[in-house]
Amino acid sequence: MPAAPAPLLRYAAACLCAIAVLYASVIPVSEGVPRTAFGVETTILVHVAAYGLLCGLFGFALLAADRRALAAAIALAALYGACIELLQGLIAHRTAEAADALSNAGGAVVGAVLWRVLAPSFGVGRTDDTT
Repeated sequence: MPAAPAPLLRYAAACLCAIAVLYASVIPVSEGVPRTAFGVETTILVHVAAYGLLCGLFGFALLAADRRALAAAIALAALYGACIELLQGLIAHRTAEAADALSNAGGAVVGAVLWRVLAPSFGVGRTDDTT
């Protein structure tokens, strides 16, 4: 089992992901992006993937996979997404949408679940498991 990277690197990865999500959320949207993929709107897939990664990196930064830590990571990622949606409402070439905020929260849940599954491979235990 590999040792987890130093805390500074783990937190830097989460911060860089948050910055990338913010940047992608405020730039003009390209018209060349396909509207759907696999029968689902592309924007929903992108939101779920981005916020899943962000939430998973929050769990990784904390090196925690217990329910309380993951609930906090989900809440933080969802709140970050909601704030970005509000910011988009102030930008002329973007719009704030409740559906996007829900996709962000759903992605955060997906990311937390994936991190909970992957955490043991980084030596992170789940302190709330009863065996």
